[in-house]
Parts: sequence; C-alpha cells; structure tokens
Amino acid sequence: MKTCGLLALVFFVALSLAQDENEAQDENEDSGITIEAYEDNGNLTRSDGKAYGDAVDTLCGRFTTKRVQVKGNTIGTFTVQKQTRRCVAYYSLKGSCLEMKLTCSTFFVDNRDPGRCKNGDRFLVKVPGNKRPMRYCKNDKPTDRFPVLSDSKMKIWFHAHEHKRFKSKAISCQVECSKTK
Repeated sequence: MKTCGLLALVFFVALSLAQDENEAQDENEDSGITIEAYEDNGNLTRSDGKAYGDAVDTLCGRFTTKRVQVKGNTIGTFTVQKQTRRCVAYYSLKGSCLEMKLTCSTFFVDNRDPGRCKNGDRFLVKVPGNKRPMRYCKNDKPTDRFPVLSDSKMKIWFHAHEHKRFKSKAISCQVECSKTK
C-alpha cells in the first residue's frame, strides 16, 4: 500500500513539473520575444557603451592565472575571494585602446608592514618602465585620483601569506581603457 502511494506521489510531482514547463514555454511564445532578440540586443554592453563579461573578468579561485586583452570599450574586473592563495592576471592593450587604468573599489589586504608590504598578504602591480612592482596593502589602493596607468601591458597579482592569521577581505578592482584613438 505504501509503495502505491509513493508511486502516485512521484507521478503527480512529475506531472506538475511537466505542466509548469509547458506553461513557461507558452508564456515565452506569447510574449513575442525570441532568444535571438536577446542575443542581438547586445546584452554585454553597459549603458555607457563599455563592454563587460566573462572574457575580461578575472574571478580568482584558489590558484588562478589569466591573460586578458583590453579593447577600446572594455571594463574588466579583478576579484579576489577569501580562499584565494595566488592570483595573477596579465592585461595587454588591443585595438583602438591607447592606455588602460587600474582602480580598486573594495580593498583590504592584511599586512603587518604597511610601509613596504613585506609581512603578510600582498597586492602587486607591475607596469613597463618601473623596475619593481608597486605594492599595495592595508587600505592603500589604486583610486580614481591616483590610478595605475599603462600604455602597453600590466601584470596584477595577489599573494596570500602562508599563515592564516592574515585576514584579507575580498578585493574588487577594475581595469578599463582610459584613452582611445
């Protein structure tokens, strides 16, 4: 008796799911909007005409390395999560873009040596022309008033210290084309 009740329950659940799926398809057909319309709409551009998406975004996992090309209308993000141990992104210019800039909005890199950023987690940026990479830690970050600028390429990397006592928060930075032809 319990088996029949269980089979009936499974049947009714499957039937209701099938009906919900059919109703969703009917709603899509009634709206007159096709999938092609969504694709042609250019949904990877923002209201200001800049492009963004998975191709230019770097979401750092535990160990991540990525190469990104910055074009004339590109805004890419570099996002570090709590579990990230090491993340490297190589940015290079392409097309009509003459210069790129790096700014950070969310930023806290825990370090016990805020002057030189040597003891703890580190956020580093290397651009051609500088011998050594620029080091950022604590709340010292690239801002809109003092961004990191490059006219060819840029290497950004985050390195977490091996000790768990350093509690860096999530980091969110943006790389965008600042000058075009």
